[in-house]
Parts: sequence; C-alpha cells; structure tokens
Amino acid sequence: MLNAAPLAGTAAVFARARSQPPAAALQQLGSAVVGRLGYLVLGSFAIHKIHAEDEILDARHPDKCVRIKQTFEDPALSVLGLQISDCGIRRSAPQGAVLSRCLVAFRLGLLARALDQAFHHLEHRTSFGQKLLHHQLVKARFSAANALMNRMNEELLISEQDNLSLPASAMHRAISQQFTQSAKLMGGHGYRSGATHSLEYLSSLIWAASQRNGEVEL
Repeated sequence: MLNAAPLAGTAAVFARARSQPPAAALQQLGSAVVGRLGYLVLGSFAIHKIHAEDEILDARHPDKCVRIKQTFEDPALSVLGLQISDCGIRRSAPQGAVLSRCLVAFRLGLLARALDQAFHHLEHRTSFGQKLLHHQLVKARFSAANALMNRMNEELLISEQDNLSLPASAMHRAISQQFTQSAKLMGGHGYRSGATHSLEYLSSLIWAASQRNGEVEL
C-alpha cells in the first residue's frame, strides 16, 4: 500500500493548528513561511512559547536575531503556554503572500481545533431527552463552520498557484465571525484552560497583530 504524501503548504499549516498544541503549531508556522522553526513577528509583535524569546523570527530577515523591547504576561495566553513580546519592528508594507495565506490557514486550523473540542464536549450530552448534537441550532453552527473551512481551504490550495479571489482581510473577518459563534457551543465550559474561548482569543490576537501593518493583505 502506498503511503499518503505528507501535507505541505497551507494544508500542513491548517492540520498542525488543528492537531497540535498552539505553542507547537505556532513554531511550525515559522517553518512553513521561512523554512526555520520559530515564532514569527506579526506586525511588531511575536506570540511565542514562554521563555522562548531566542526563537523569534523576522520573516524578512530570518537569519538575524530579533531584539525584544518588552515581553508581556497575558493570563489568557499563559494557559496555552504562550506570551507576547514587542519586537519594536515597524513596517509600512505587507510581508508577502506566503505569510498571508499561512495566517488564514492557521486561524482556520484553530477554528477546527475549537470545533473538535466542542464536538467531544457535546457528543454524550443530552437536553430534554435529545442529544445536543442533534439540536438544529447546534447542527447549523457545525455545518456553517465546516462549510467555511472547506471553502477557504480549497481557495488557499488554488491560491498557491494563483492569487486569492478574496482579500485576505475579508477571509479573516469571516473566520472571526464564525469563531464567535462556534466558541459558544461549549457554553461556560469554553472558558476552561485551553478550551474554545482561549483559542478564539489567540486567533483574534494573531489577526490584530498582523493587521497593524497590512501583513494580511495580498
């Protein structure tokens, strides 16, 4: 039997963000964009594993050390083993199409991870004698999120040979809107350490950081 070909490009970024802890997936993001493991500077900030300041990469100069101006402790990130640092880098132009596509794929992977968590949380729960997964509203939210992920992953795959038909900023807005609805599937349980609301916060922070200097536009 032939072995399946290993995933590459945005498909690999999506799969890692879905299956790996966020700190590990973010480190692999550096490899997908610049060919080196590390935590990429987005805008002027880097979201990275705690005490891994020496692993921060500038996508435009991946062989140079990035100097940290200040590192912030963020309780919402710390539950994921992450922190955020100001790298003092200022840009007025995008960092490139590869990073833009990979950021979309990464946030889609985080959305898929949140949906997986919600599914496992709900699959054995019932309400008024009916499985929660069979409720129309719950089914509709899963369906809408999966449709978005499938559509955007197809778009990303095509865009590796051509340009995206939608601006990356529009894709990010759609992901954020869907994440807000999907995170609600776990209710209050979504606020547990590393659960859906933590992933939603990380996803939003990645977009906000990269948006500062236009990196999400192609």
